[in-house]
Amino acid sequence: DELFGIYGHWRIYNNFFCRLRANLKYMLLDRSPLDTISEIFKFPQGYAYHRYFTQIMKKNYIFQKDTLRNIRPSELLIQDLWDRSKNRDPLDRIAAIHFNMQLPEEFLHMTDKFSMAHSIEARTPLLDHKLVEAVMSIPASIRTKPNNLKYLFTEAMKDVLSDKVLKSPKKGFILPIDQWLHGPLREGVEDYLGEAYLRKQKIFSPKFYKSIVSPYFKGRRYLKNCVWTAYMFQLWHKQYCLN
Repeated sequence: DELFGIYGHWRIYNNFFCRLRANLKYMLLDRSPLDTISEIFKFPQGYAYHRYFTQIMKKNYIFQKDTLRNIRPSELLIQDLWDRSKNRDPLDRIAAIHFNMQLPEEFLHMTDKFSMAHSIEARTPLLDHKLVEAVMSIPASIRTKPNNLKYLFTEAMKDVLSDKVLKSPKKGFILPIDQWLHGPLREGVEDYLGEAYLRKQKIFSPKFYKSIVSPYFKGRRYLKNCVWTAYMFQLWHKQYCLN
């Protein structure tokens, strides 16, 4: 995905209405329209990029003030990566962001940990540096198409793979987060993201529960990744910082 279609994340930069919708979504989550507009002008590319929390959200009701001291905004980091990209095509710039952030810090990290934990030797042949360099030297318009994100890859594999494989829909690995959070994990979420625990811990703002957790359990499913991310942090913090 990182070599070809980048999950379609580049589309937002090629479509004014998609970008407007993304910025409006963050404006609603920020709850500070004027501050949001200011941030959009400061980090136009960084603000449009998908993330779970904006810097304004972090300041307003995610973290306590001391937690954010000396921490760079995510929008600034993304904007820097965008600006440093040598290629001007949005798709290549999004690829550069993925290569620097999500791929090494999340996807490959998890693949490495999960596979080793179960005695599996995982391989990522499409990330051989020579192949990456070769593919990224090809214009983005040839590598991918709006209706076929892995266009060049599937074209190259026509003589190797069957039509059934080439034309089958993508089957992503999606965690059943909603079912878990509303089911076996709910008690833990209520405990570790509850106002009493947050006040004692002094990392997250006590407002986090009323602003994120409670609305999520009342039906605002778009907040699930916010709840999931915070809860995973809490479990990590308890395991490695308190024990």
